[in-house]
Amino acid sequence: MAEPEYRVWMPKSVPPRVHYSWRPGRWVAEPAWPSPNISERRLFLSPGRLGEHAEGETALEIHSPQWLGFSAGEWCAHGLSNDLPADQQFDDGAAVCFETAPLAEGFEILGAPVAHLEVSADRPNAFVVARLGDVGRDGETTLVTYGVLNLTHRESHAQPAPLELGRRYRVRVQLNDVAHAFPAGHRIRLALSNACWPTVWPSPEPVTLTIVTGASSLVLPVRHPRAEDADLRPFEEPEAAPAWRRTVLVPGKSERRIERDPLRRLTTTTVLSDDASTGWMRSISRSASPRSSATASRTTTRPRPGSRSPGRRPAPAAPGGSAPRPGPS
Repeated sequence: MAEPEYRVWMPKSVPPRVHYSWRPGRWVAEPAWPSPNISERRLFLSPGRLGEHAEGETALEIHSPQWLGFSAGEWCAHGLSNDLPADQQFDDGAAVCFETAPLAEGFEILGAPVAHLEVSADRPNAFVVARLGDVGRDGETTLVTYGVLNLTHRESHAQPAPLELGRRYRVRVQLNDVAHAFPAGHRIRLALSNACWPTVWPSPEPVTLTIVTGASSLVLPVRHPRAEDADLRPFEEPEAAPAWRRTVLVPGKSERRIERDPLRRLTTTTVLSDDASTGWMRSISRSASPRSSATASRTTTRPRPGSRSPGRRPAPAAPGGSAPRPGPS
C-alpha cells in the first residue's frame, strides 16, 4: 500500500492553555523529507519589529531577569492538567521582542525555524533563548516553539570555546521542529532572552548580550498546501489493552503556583501533582543573581486506606558485614 513518507498533524492556532483535551487541526503529508514543498521566509529584525526588508543596524541589550521562563511549561510535557506553556505575555514583557504587523493572509510552517543573530556578550559564558509566539487579536500569545544555544558551543558541541568580550559573532539558533498554522489577523513574535528558568540552568554570572538588528533575521519553514492532503487515508482506531478496573478513593488534583516576594526579590514556582502519589517540584530564583537559583522535588506514596503495608524488607548486607543505611522512601 502506497503511503507518504512523512505525515504530521498540522494544528490550528488556539489560545494558550496549560492543558488541552483536544487540539484541532488536520493531517498533512509530504512525499519525502526534507521536502521540496517547504520554502524559506526570511523576516529581518528591527527594533520591536519583524519585517520583510532589512533596516539599519541597531544594538539592543538583553539582560533578562533570572525568573524569566516560568510560563514555558514543563521541559517534557506529558499532557497532564497543567504542564503545557501558559500565555507568554508575562515572560515576553521581560524579553526583547520583535513582532510582525497583523498577517494579511494566514500560512503554515513545518520544520525548524532558525534565528540568525549577530550577538556579543560581556562575559565569556552565555546563552541565548529564542521563542516563537503566535499573538492573537486580544494579545494572548501561544508558544509555538523555542530554541536555546549555549554560545560557547557556537562552532562545536564537542569543543566549546569561551566568548571574547565585546566581539561580534554570527550564530545560528535552531528552534525545535514544529507544525503550526498562523491565521490571518494574528502576529508573529520572536522573543529573545538570556534566561529561561527552570528549563535552562543559569549562566555562572550575570550576562548582558547585545543583539544587532538589521544584521539579524528569522527564517520560517513555510509549507505550501497540497491537494493530496484531502485524500490521506484516515488512521484506524488505536489498539490497546482493556483499561484497568479502578476505584477512585480521593480525586486527584494538579496545581501550578508562582509566588513573588518583591522585598527579597525572590520568585518561587511550585508544581503539585496529586494522584496515587503526591509529588511536588519547587524552583526558586532571585531576579539578578544566577547563583541563587535552586530546585527541589519530592514524591510521597500513600497506601490505600485499610490495606496492609508490606513493610520494609531488610537491606542486603554490604561488603564487610555492615548493612547500608536505608535511603528515603
